[in-house]
Amino acid sequence: MYTQLLHYICNWFNQNNVPYMVTGSVALNTYALPRSTFDIDIVIEMPFQKIEDFLQLFSGNFYINEQTAKAELYHKGIGMFNVIDHSSGYKVDFIIKQHTPYELVKFHNRKTIIFEQVPVSICSPEDLVISKLQWIQELQSERQMNDIKSLLLYPDLNRAYIVHWIQELQLQTFGLI
Repeated sequence: MYTQLLHYICNWFNQNNVPYMVTGSVALNTYALPRSTFDIDIVIEMPFQKIEDFLQLFSGNFYINEQTAKAELYHKGIGMFNVIDHSSGYKVDFIIKQHTPYELVKFHNRKTIIFEQVPVSICSPEDLVISKLQWIQELQSERQMNDIKSLLLYPDLNRAYIVHWIQELQLQTFGLI
């Protein structure tokens, strides 16, 4: 289970006031039919002065390509890097927050939940729907489509917000919405 790893990372972010947002399957499992996952996706906005301390978090039982991580954290790469926890086998994908109008709104909309006694910032269900629609624009994955269908069952979903960003981002919905 990814719980210990998620707690380890989120506790550090919370204690160091580093803005972050858990997304992907872990966030999906909060709102929809849970499914198995072997990775944790986290969007981060890392202040430069915290980078070295952040990297020290993974000096123990983890695989991390520190050169790649530093390049990404200093905004000189493609926008993501990963860490693998040797004890659990889980991978954490760290995604550098982008500064497009939608990504800024999405990050602002993140929710804080208490996940087994730890505050965790997660992506809103509406933004998960939009993110998954973005993913299937290139490759229509049945898993992503099923995730969208499952998310659409979430009560209190702001469908007007979803429709607005579908139009704004010119996304195909493939008959899902």
